[in-house]
Amino acid sequence: MTDNILQETLYNSVKQIIEKGRSTVFKAVNYTMIISNWEIGCEIVEIEQEGQDKAQYGKYIVFERKQQI
Repeated sequence: MTDNILQETLYNSVKQIIEKGRSTVFKAVNYTMIISNWEIGCEIVEIEQEGQDKAQYGKYIVFERKQQI
């Protein structure tokens, strides 16, 4: 009976270690994805929008349609 208790204790300890590791990895990956997406957004603003807060896509569409008419 004591062996069963020790095995169960070992199992629970290992389970907690694995769960803690998974949680740590999830948080690290999530943080990295957030930072990567933020940096991608900054690149888009700098290159595509030339630093402007808002894109000018609407103006381009209106200009194109105007040319077609």
